[in-house]
Amino acid sequence: MRSRLKGKSKWKDNARSPILFFIDDLCNKWIDINNDGKILPEEDWGYAGFDEIGAFKFLENEIISVNPEIKTTFFVPVGKRANLITNSKINSISEPINKTEKSRHFFKILHNDERFEIAFFY
Repeated sequence: MRSRLKGKSKWKDNARSPILFFIDDLCNKWIDINNDGKILPEEDWGYAGFDEIGAFKFLENEIISVNPEIKTTFFVPVGKRANLITNSKINSISEPINKTEKSRHFFKILHNDERFEIAFFY
């Protein structure tokens, strides 16, 4: 299978190099930037899990499945993420990754998928 990324990076003597893709932070969080109560991929940090409207589906459809040779590392904070701005008027949800069955399932499936590496941190 040919990569769409072929020829994007130049290495000394045309050496082949692994493609690494790091995602920071994939967690159980959603920031409702436009305050409409609907998750959009650009607002999702992993809260939507495998839902079609979430960030992971966007990454999978637009980058990962198109370039199957990519090794993806997700940096995953396991606990509740602090708000970026105190007293913000933007609504957000942030929970530990094991808060619901949906979130436990999402992170377990990623953990067991050989295409992915999970770097957990507190």
